[in-house]
Amino acid sequence: MKTSVDLAQIPLPDKPNPFWVSVYAMIVGELMFLATNSMPSIVFHVSALARYMTVGTKQHYAHAKTVLRYAIGQKKRKISWCAAHVRPPHLPCHIYAFSDASWADVVPSRKSTYCYLLFCNNAVFSWKSAVAPILALSTAEAEMIALCCCAQEVAFSRKLANELGFLQLSPTPIYEDNLGAKAIAETGSSRGSMPDSVDAKALKRKLIAVAETLSWFYFNDD
Repeated sequence: MKTSVDLAQIPLPDKPNPFWVSVYAMIVGELMFLATNSMPSIVFHVSALARYMTVGTKQHYAHAKTVLRYAIGQKKRKISWCAAHVRPPHLPCHIYAFSDASWADVVPSRKSTYCYLLFCNNAVFSWKSAVAPILALSTAEAEMIALCCCAQEVAFSRKLANELGFLQLSPTPIYEDNLGAKAIAETGSSRGSMPDSVDAKALKRKLIAVAETLSWFYFNDD
């Protein structure tokens, strides 16, 4: 599915066609299985398609088929974990992560979509793309929400890795491309940039609670 496609612009009928709703739900369900278990590259697209499961139309179905065709073309690609392929600054069996967000892309609610990926031994092992639980008023807030969700998954993964014998003896780096979110994460203070709501405060408390096991890195796509 092309990045220029805006599913929100597809007109929805007053009464959904049961046939198209049924076939659309089936194909999206199959794609969700792939996205959840073995294909992180389609997780964002499937997350967007899944928002129309009960009102799917022929146009929605056509876009879902493009994702399916992509998945068929990529079926020979594998996720391979190999400690021998790990290169500095990362270490074998050590976790690192990436987080990102798309600000106010969900119409009409204007909520943001976030995504994170966790890596170990040169390959991804945990990933997610979803609509943010609260409304972000800036790109920094949207990225901060993504960081918080990523940090929660990192905290769980570190505990699991330690239980399995893969000791995480150093902080887990999370790569982030927004300087504002990085500053909030490092200082623990938003200086009024985050909305003064219970949910926002809870997100910051969760991030601060695991901050001792995390380190933050800014990278620029340019």
